[in-house]
Amino acid sequence: MLNEEELLIVKRRSSLFNMILVAGLCIYHLMFYTFNEDVAKINIYFFLSLTLLFMLEFMLGKYDFFKSDFLYIIIKMVELTMTMIIVFNARNFIINSIIYVILYCLIALQLFVTYDVTEIYSKIEAIFLSSLPMLGVTLFEIIFNGINNFYVFVFIAFIIIIEFCEYVSLDIYAEVLDKLYVKINSLNGIASVNREENNSMKVTQAKLLQTNEQLSIQRFKLQEANEQITRNSEETQLQNYIMKNFTSSLDIDKMLEITIDAIMDGLKCDLVSIGIISNEPNEDVNFIKHSEYTKESGINEELIKGIESRRFIKECHNHNIVIEIANYANVKYEYISGSTIKSLIVIPATINENAYCVYTFGSCKKDFFEKNKDFIQNLSNQITLAISNSLLYMKMRTMAIKDPLTGIYNRRHFNVMSDTFKKNYIDKNRNISVVLFDIDKFKNINDTYGHVFGDEVISFCGKIANKYAKIYDGFPVRYGGEEFVIVYTDKDSDKVREICEEMHNEIKTKRFEYGKKNIY
Repeated sequence: MLNEEELLIVKRRSSLFNMILVAGLCIYHLMFYTFNEDVAKINIYFFLSLTLLFMLEFMLGKYDFFKSDFLYIIIKMVELTMTMIIVFNARNFIINSIIYVILYCLIALQLFVTYDVTEIYSKIEAIFLSSLPMLGVTLFEIIFNGINNFYVFVFIAFIIIIEFCEYVSLDIYAEVLDKLYVKINSLNGIASVNREENNSMKVTQAKLLQTNEQLSIQRFKLQEANEQITRNSEETQLQNYIMKNFTSSLDIDKMLEITIDAIMDGLKCDLVSIGIISNEPNEDVNFIKHSEYTKESGINEELIKGIESRRFIKECHNHNIVIEIANYANVKYEYISGSTIKSLIVIPATINENAYCVYTFGSCKKDFFEKNKDFIQNLSNQITLAISNSLLYMKMRTMAIKDPLTGIYNRRHFNVMSDTFKKNYIDKNRNISVVLFDIDKFKNINDTYGHVFGDEVISFCGKIANKYAKIYDGFPVRYGGEEFVIVYTDKDSDKVREICEEMHNEIKTKRFEYGKKNIY
């Protein structure tokens, strides 16, 4: 006996098979009725009714109605009855009768499927139900339609043959099922063994998969660790290279250029900028800025001016926090507005009480600084320390070569530079002019108004000397107490005389106030 799912599949396939038979019968009847006009119309009506019944069975087979054996048996009984009626009504055409007798047998076999034919009572019930429509229609025809004795004999013989065929087919079907059950039991035994082996293989496979996953995780971790080691090595090399250049030269401009180039190449940034503001007396390092950027960054001259401006540096330093563009997801950072920078770090740093700087790093890639943020912060701290040392060196150097009162070079440095002037100008017959001037009656000023006032006068004269030295590319020196020297190169004596007269006029027209007195 088939299980419910297998039985349902057989029922649905038999309904589909019946639809194919109906299609074939339709073609047959169209050809048959075309050449035989005397065919009784009742045959057509029964055939159409049988066709509709097959269609109904096919539609029911699409759903779960066939799970009910009772409904299926009723449909098959009606199909057998209508087939038997067509057999009797087509008795004048022996071919039609034979075709529908075969159809009757096929429908009866479909009915047998619902019974366990290996059991004797189920076999008797299947034979009885499949024979009932045949017996009923035959008795009806004998009683109401008066079929003659010949036809009665023929149909009784037909019934006996059909019953015998059904009995034989059921025996064969039962024997086949018995062998099939034996085979299935044998296969179930093998399948049970195979199932155990399969389960064992599944367990082994699961363990292998788990091991493979663990290996994949370990491989990923090793790859990540290797990338980290490589990155740390590259960062260490970059850091060593930058520090080496800082220690080899104390020229801040040169150091910053080398540093920015190294960072751009080493970190693959799209923007690097360093700005320094110093309030040291030495004006040479009052404001230093260096920047580099790629074409891909979309940075232009206007934007870089903003990033290098005193306003930007002071603003960042006043915040005194590390600014990341990730913290401003809904705000477009104004200094990079219009660029393609997607990752930005701005790090302010204090050099000493008189100087501070701001480091700006940018990239066109999102979350570019997530993995090297700490390195950038550490590198910035080391650069700040190097800049601090350089500023300290420059301050000490300035104290050694410049006069603290006037801010221009002292006599000692002038003596050192004399050899350079001689070698580059006098020995090469190039023009060089040395201007020497002092302050008239300076001793009386000190004696009358005091040394503090005298220092104010000297400081002013030093600033004037420095001013005209810068304008006309000269070298200003405080040569003695109230004596000053300015060296001009590549200028003729007439031009230098004009400069001196202009400077002299500015000095002698300067009014100093001491109490209520005006002093010139």
